[in-house]
Amino acid sequence: MGEGALPNPLDAGALSRVAPGSPDHGNLAHAPVPEQRTPVSVLASLFWGGLAILVIGGALRIRARLREPLGRQWLVDDDTIRAIEVIGRLEVDDELDPAEIEEEERRFLEEDGWE
Repeated sequence: MGEGALPNPLDAGALSRVAPGSPDHGNLAHAPVPEQRTPVSVLASLFWGGLAILVIGGALRIRARLREPLGRQWLVDDDTIRAIEVIGRLEVDDELDPAEIEEEERRFLEEDGWE
């Protein structure tokens, strides 16, 4: 660095090489200013970081849920719907227990809030 050259403000040691009697000595206008973090900016960073983690986690959970196969096959498909339209009812091969149906209906109607 020459005698009349100004220090490079991006150089970390620029201020230490300025001679005490030079016009730039004590002038910090050329020095980089360190970023100061306030408690509010730290809390804001934590908030947005936490929100981003929740959004990413939710997206991954939804994606995993949509990818897993359904536990059972649908009983009603297009052919079944056409048969319901023609016949007016759905015939199922599974045997249904009328006592079990009545018991489930009774428990359902005994729940509060059906008045």
